Amino acid sequence: MRDYVHISDIAQAISLAVTVAESNSILNIGSGEGVSINDLIALIRSVTGRPVKVEYTQSRAIDAPSNILDCSLAHAVLNWRPTISMREGIRRQWLALLESSPQG
Repeated sequence: MRDYVHISDIAQAISLAVTVAESNSILNIGSGEGVSINDLIALIRSVTGRPVKVEYTQSRAIDAPSNILDCSLAHAVLNWRPTISMREGIRRQWLALLESSPQG
């Protein structure tokens, strides 16, 4: 499981963080929700309507089995929460890729 958050939400959190008096706090910026790689692949397939080629390999010794952030301090200090869902973020990226493709 991994914690994914859209870059626009991260930018908003950073913008808020530089204006807060408690700027020396260490804040986790994330969704606070875990998504498995298989669920992410299924979501990409659902949004794009296309197959996704997947190659499974052994995990590396340095890979954490799970990485889900506790973002409660960011919520408390910045009054911040991510606003772009995983599905919406993938949809936006997919549309941007289609628009930039010569085939459209």
